[in-house]
Amino acid sequence: MEIKNKKIRKVETFEIDYENGVTCNVEKVNGRLRSYNFLNSLSQKLHLSSNREELTEKHWSKVRPMLTKITKITDLYEFSDFDNLIFFGGGYDGTLRDYKMKPISSLQIISSINLNIFGKINTLELSNELIEKCDKLDWVVKSEIVPLFTSSDDDGEWSFGDGDRYQAGNSVELEVLLSQEDYDEMFKDTESKHFSTECVMWIINKIKNT
Repeated sequence: MEIKNKKIRKVETFEIDYENGVTCNVEKVNGRLRSYNFLNSLSQKLHLSSNREELTEKHWSKVRPMLTKITKITDLYEFSDFDNLIFFGGGYDGTLRDYKMKPISSLQIISSINLNIFGKINTLELSNELIEKCDKLDWVVKSEIVPLFTSSDDDGEWSFGDGDRYQAGNSVELEVLLSQEDYDEMFKDTESKHFSTECVMWIINKIKNT
């Protein structure tokens, strides 16, 4: 029997501790970087963005294509770009955060669903008033009146559930980008840990009271 072309696959796994609450789990195969994960002190995965300032101008759902991939192990050993390490929690969390988990002000979309179901306000009456106020605010990136659809259940009650779908009128859809100062104030006032119903109402009230 003759054994030919035998190859030894050497796998190494280890952790880099940057001594600031950030660690990096690394896997090397035959001396080359195969995978890595940045983690914060809460063991939550962090992502490296190419430009945090540009990233904040996008909605969280558009963030993934703007992430940066490290390909050299030496770049991980020498890593110091912690300001561009971010956490984004997706649809439930609705926020971008830095590696210390402080919320970063970023573009938020407030739709008719937010306003009518979660916000518990009658936007059909407030639509024109809100649009007029939004036009004067530089932190409201976009505001428009959009169709508001609902459905009728068997018992005749209006809802957003199953049933025949109707256009019930119009509502407001907003894109807002608060200053970091206002964003911090919003979370302080609402005591929310993510972009919640309370945050939506805080923004609506800020618009109404302008």
